[in-house]
Formats: sequence, structure tokens, C-alpha cells
Amino acid sequence: MNSIIDLVMRQVSRTTTGEIAKLLGLAEQKTGPALQSGLATVLGTMAVGVSKPDAAANLLKHLTAGGFDADMFRDLEKLFTDGQATDDFMKAGGNLIGSLFGSKLTAVTDKLGPSVGLGQEGAHSLLSLVTPLVLSSLGGLVRKDGLNASGVTDLLRGQISFAGKFLPDGMADLIGLTDLGKVDDDREVDEDRDVDDDRKVADDRKVADVAVVGEESAEAVAAAGKGSQRIRKLL
Repeated sequence: MNSIIDLVMRQVSRTTTGEIAKLLGLAEQKTGPALQSGLATVLGTMAVGVSKPDAAANLLKHLTAGGFDADMFRDLEKLFTDGQATDDFMKAGGNLIGSLFGSKLTAVTDKLGPSVGLGQEGAHSLLSLVTPLVLSSLGGLVRKDGLNASGVTDLLRGQISFAGKFLPDGMADLIGLTDLGKVDDDREVDEDRDVDDDRKVADDRKVADVAVVGEESAEAVAAAGKGSQRIRKLL
């Protein structure tokens, strides 16, 4: 699996890095590590977010409707050298991180900033900058590989090991990434119990009972389809 952090960093040219350094008020040699930490923070938060019911389907819908794809990287250098385009880009990113981090945004910027040599405002700008880049990379992979909601979940979960290399100390706990492994373990235990229960039921029930189960499953699928129309926006 490709690292989205690496995919983004490969698109950031030396000229673009210099412009981003000016935008953030960082020395150019510190800008690369700062971008990696910002990207890791966003990806880690998104990996946690898709563990919530319907969140992956909602994110997939948002990626498609929002037009997020790899085309953004074709004009990346221009994006950070055109004053108005840069302002619009940063404002859009600021709106995104408000929804992504919610009430944790201040705590996240407080922890991210010092680790990369920025204050809270600079960390806010860093997250505003990298979040649209993450979404564009993710959207490009969705289109390239034809991913569905389950595929998006697997893709983001697969980024956890890459993100972990660049997260500031304590950030994994703050965004809930540390607990994600325990959630997965608990889910596997529950699934094993469900399998055992299903086997016992299957042994005890007659063929007529199995038919009823099939009808109930079909109703559940139909209800899920209706529920998907009421999914709230994740970002």
C-alpha cells in the first residue's frame, strides 16, 4: 500500500517548499518535516473518523461531490505563488479542519505547533494547507482504484503505520488513534461471538426459520439504503 504522505511529498517541488516556508514562517529546511507531521495528523484523525457508523460512505460522497482528485497537484506550484489563489485555498482548508477536528482543534494545534517550530496560528495554517492535499490524494486513489466505502476505510486504516512515524509525541492519544487498535480487537471478539451464536442458531433452527432470517436480512439492507440518504457530512 502506498503512503499518502509520500505521495503528497513527492508532488511538493523545491520551489513550492520555499513558498510554503514563507507562508508558514518556517525555515525551508524545517518545512518538509512540518508538512509530514501535519499530513500524519490529518490522516490519523481521518483513520479514526471512518470507524464511526456510515462515516466512510459519507466521506466517499464528500470526495466525489467536492471534486477532490489528483488534478490539484498539476498546478501546485502556481497555487502557492498566486496570492488570491493561495488565500482562497487556505480559507477552504480552514473550513475543512474546523469540521475534521471539531472541539479538539485547539488542542491539536497546541500540540502540533511546538513540535514543528510553529505557534498555534502557524499550526492552524499548516493543517489548513495539508488537509485539502490529503483529500485530493485520497480522491485520486478512489477514482484510480474504484474504491467503495469499505475500500476507503481499508485505505485510511492502512495509512496508520505510515502516519505513526511522523506524529508528534502524544498526538496519537489526543486524536484517538491509540484506542483504535483496542476497538478493532473488541470488534473481532464480538464478531467471533456472533459467529458462534449463529452456528448454534443454525443447528437448532429448521429450514423454514432460515427463510425468515433471509427476509430479515433483505429488510436490513433496504433500511440501510434509506439511511444512507440521511448521512451527515463528515467534513
